[in-house]
Amino acid sequence: MISTLDASLSTLIDAASFTQLTLPYSLLGNEPFLSLAPDCGGGLILQKSFYADFVSPGAAVGGDFDAHCTAIYAIGKIQFQVLETHAERQQALQQRMDCIEKLYQVASVSSSLHRASLMLHQLCDWVGIHEASEIPVEWVARLAGVQPKTVHLAWEKYWQDCQLFVEH
Repeated sequence: MISTLDASLSTLIDAASFTQLTLPYSLLGNEPFLSLAPDCGGGLILQKSFYADFVSPGAAVGGDFDAHCTAIYAIGKIQFQVLETHAERQQALQQRMDCIEKLYQVASVSSSLHRASLMLHQLCDWVGIHEASEIPVEWVARLAGVQPKTVHLAWEKYWQDCQLFVEH
């Protein structure tokens, strides 16, 4: 059985600041073992020392994965679950590994504009286009390993492509 911890992090996290972490580190500590609820529709971007990581719905969060987290950006309404069984923990860890693999695939692309575009598409898949478009470009840039101006260009291209699709 999974117990649920509800947390609306929008009031806890200053989306415009990378230096402020108002989410208690205790949520990313060792116990209890947490995941994002599979149906929460939101996600977390976790800033680490040299890169950013993404936690999708259903993925494990905290523990050794996130010991060196320096800032957190919450996307949408976040709902945490306490994972009580081994099977629940394994499933959440696999979901987190899937997120890491997708980020690695994006990071492997040599073109920074293409990498930023792929990251936008991936974020749209994870949290929807509306929520993805609300994420500050600085956070997306950290996920993709590009400059914020490159993310701006990728969004412009994305919206142009959407416009072309609608017109046809």
